[in-house]
Amino acid sequence: MLRRVFIVLLWVAAAPLTGIDGRAQGEGFITVEGPNLQARLSRAAQTARERTPGRRFLTVYAFNARPGVAIDVKNERLPGGVGGDLEVIIDRAAGTITFFHGTKVVVGSKVETRNLGVFMLHEPDGGAVSQVEIHDLSAPRAYSGHPVYWLGRAGTAESLALLQRLVESGGGGGLVERAAVAIALHQDAQLAPVLRKLFEGSRSEVVRKIAAFWFGQSSADSSFLAAVVRNEDESVGVRKQAAFSIGVGKDSNAVSVLRAVYTAVSHREVKKQIIYAASINVDKRAAADFIAGVADGDPDSELRKEARFWLGR
Repeated sequence: MLRRVFIVLLWVAAAPLTGIDGRAQGEGFITVEGPNLQARLSRAAQTARERTPGRRFLTVYAFNARPGVAIDVKNERLPGGVGGDLEVIIDRAAGTITFFHGTKVVVGSKVETRNLGVFMLHEPDGGAVSQVEIHDLSAPRAYSGHPVYWLGRAGTAESLALLQRLVESGGGGGLVERAAVAIALHQDAQLAPVLRKLFEGSRSEVVRKIAAFWFGQSSADSSFLAAVVRNEDESVGVRKQAAFSIGVGKDSNAVSVLRAVYTAVSHREVKKQIIYAASINVDKRAAADFIAGVADGDPDSELRKEARFWLGR
């Protein structure tokens, strides 16, 4: 069953890089050499100032992408369009979760996109980055006449450092949110601490929600997320996101964690989210036992009703 769920804010309302649609990747790219990513970026900016002064330009580099995700999927219709309250779609039959971070990201797809690139649009002369997108480098696309500088493949550490600086820049137009998504799409055994730092260091609620979701996809220990759910100083939206992330995350004891958190919190909407998060966990037997207990014994009639609904699902 394909169910539209209006739970977590992960869609970023930002304009795409102008005119990316249709030409083979690499055609007309200007290759930039240098000992590291930052050196190649600086050289690209200098070359752009000399060759096309006063014009914006693009840089692109490849990075080591995490397995199990698909980007730029073209063969799936977007139910209801993209925008407004459409945030996440769970396809229980296929076992996939689709998020809209400006770019469509499918988790758990049988089709993986491993040849990913970070595309950055730079403003004229100074070369400051104003937009970021992540795309399949194997897919054809066009660039509206912008000169495109190819920076080669970046090491994971230098790519993450660059993207973290973009998040910290506080730029508008979806820049920091898309940079956060790009961080999450890297393959790195130590990505969970990076995402936790991103969560704790950002003032953007959208960035913190993105970091919370991908933390659950990157770590089998959900104790950090559980602490976020319990933290009454956090916004309700962030607490709900953390609960959702436990439910769809890698922790094999997720339902036990959700059960413990449920008894520790008092906010009704957060409790509803915990019930929902348990209902979508892969451990259906443990989830049914927990939800049935809520349906039978919770003193709050509205929570009992919520539990009965998800138990029926």
